[in-house]
Amino acid sequence: MQSSVIPLKLRPKPMPPLPTPWPELPLDPADTATAALLANLQGNVLQGHGRDHARLVFWRCDPQIHRGGRFWTEVIDRITTAAEQKAQALNREKEPNTIFRSFALTAVGMRALGVADPDGGPDALRYDPRGKDEFSDFNAGMKPPLPRPANAPAWMNTPLHGVWIVACKDESILDAEVSKLVAWGATHGLVTTPSEVEPMTTWRNKDGLPREPFGFADGISVPTFFVDEVKKRETGGTWSSQPLTQVLIRPGASLDPLHIGGTFLVVQKIEQNTAAFDAWETTMRPSLRAAGLPAKVVKEPGALLVGRHRDGRPLVDLNPKRDITKVLNAFDFESDGRASKCPFHAHIRRMNPRAEQPVPPQGTSGEDVRKTQLVRRGMIYDPEMRLAKGERPTGRVGLMFMAYTSCLLGTFSELVNEWAKDPLRPVHAGPDPILAGAGVPWSWPEHRPLVGSAALPQFVTPLGGEFFYVPAMPWLLAQTARP
Repeated sequence: MQSSVIPLKLRPKPMPPLPTPWPELPLDPADTATAALLANLQGNVLQGHGRDHARLVFWRCDPQIHRGGRFWTEVIDRITTAAEQKAQALNREKEPNTIFRSFALTAVGMRALGVADPDGGPDALRYDPRGKDEFSDFNAGMKPPLPRPANAPAWMNTPLHGVWIVACKDESILDAEVSKLVAWGATHGLVTTPSEVEPMTTWRNKDGLPREPFGFADGISVPTFFVDEVKKRETGGTWSSQPLTQVLIRPGASLDPLHIGGTFLVVQKIEQNTAAFDAWETTMRPSLRAAGLPAKVVKEPGALLVGRHRDGRPLVDLNPKRDITKVLNAFDFESDGRASKCPFHAHIRRMNPRAEQPVPPQGTSGEDVRKTQLVRRGMIYDPEMRLAKGERPTGRVGLMFMAYTSCLLGTFSELVNEWAKDPLRPVHAGPDPILAGAGVPWSWPEHRPLVGSAALPQFVTPLGGEFFYVPAMPWLLAQTARP
């Protein structure tokens, strides 16, 4: 017998004010200040929604249609706050099929709805811990890939105005909720076509860890913000946490205080060629064996591109006697300064070199590294469930990359446009072999027998994406006063 679904609940008005200063990490929901903070934030930002199935429901609206306070009240009543998400998690055994909903807008959407800031729209906001114009990236939107992939998603055909993230354990309940949400939107002039609903899922292996399509454990280096998460994951260490200002617009950072507690959402659909990845691994095994590398590396050559094995164990710690849960995220590369264990260009080492000391030649420091990190919440897409059937397709599966940040320019844009491609940033390593694209020559200079290996195939293809603003509840409540 299916569990009942918790109905919509009206938000308390007035809500508890955002605490100032913000509570210290790790957050304890029993703390009064933390409870007030969570009541003012949308869910999925500081902690993943926890459902195995989700949908991205993209929409557009006619800017000629006026939408007053009633529209925004009904938006608010559908959103799952961070506080409600926590309560749902605690009650999951009794109510496993609760629905999660989150709401976000593009810069174009904010203008279409008439809620952009004055003096130039959303770019009136100026916030970047490094002093850059952070909102410029949001206003410009994510640039579409050129040339446009033949299988680019339909929602990239015209500018998007917004997105709902909807999630539930039960897919039938989830799809019924999406249909109701689309029908509700239509009453307010919001348009969503069937091709603009993106299904997402979680693929788990026998160990229970979520996996991405190449088969590697996923989501294990995401920062933790709550006391219960820190205790459960037992990862600890500098690289397991981030300040709240890394993900939330901080007090005093914006021209309009209503933006405090808001954040930005990056959505990017990335296709993965699992067959090409497997073929590359098969090709590389003989040379890795001849180089005398560990049997675990010979078995999984792809670990040299990723920096971890499929079970999540980092290449810098392959000691089977150490509990894997203790090393999934509590490690750095200080003991592998010459990259004899993990290549400098391995994906996780390029994107997060975990360096406390400045790394030559640019002198990238631990502070620099931490400032670029995102709070990732991605899921895979596999509409035909081919991965679960044991198939290794060339396409139509991949990652729906999603991440939150308070600074698009200093995190996502810097990682993708500079760190992944510049052979000298963050370390003198060569481009990221996963993200750099086809034709990049792969070698591992620290192991001379591997020098001169063939160029890499194209493992991933970005299909398109967009930047969204995820407002905090005070901003949304302010819109309900609109005539």
